[in-house]
Amino acid sequence: MSEEIEQLIRSYPGLVIVQIVEPVLGHEAAMDALAAEIRPVRPDVRVVQVVYSLHREWARAFQMHGSPGILIFQSGKLRIRLKGRVEGPRLCGILKQAGLL
Repeated sequence: MSEEIEQLIRSYPGLVIVQIVEPVLGHEAAMDALAAEIRPVRPDVRVVQVVYSLHREWARAFQMHGSPGILIFQSGKLRIRLKGRVEGPRLCGILKQAGLL
């Protein structure tokens, strides 16, 4: 699956938001709400959830050593790395500051 994630990141022309999660911790619902908030402003966004325990080496390559966390790629390049839980309004503000929204 790590190869599939890499392929998506490299080939997708828009914004790819990768959420590093552990399902038992309940992070998934927050990302669904976040995607719903961002899509009206940035319809080319793709949201991908990566389970840390299954893709630990891939996540560590981006200096993610646990969950939750978010990696944001644009045109195949890592633009933003966030560790910890990030709510929708805060992430939207970060994306605006980076010129991604």
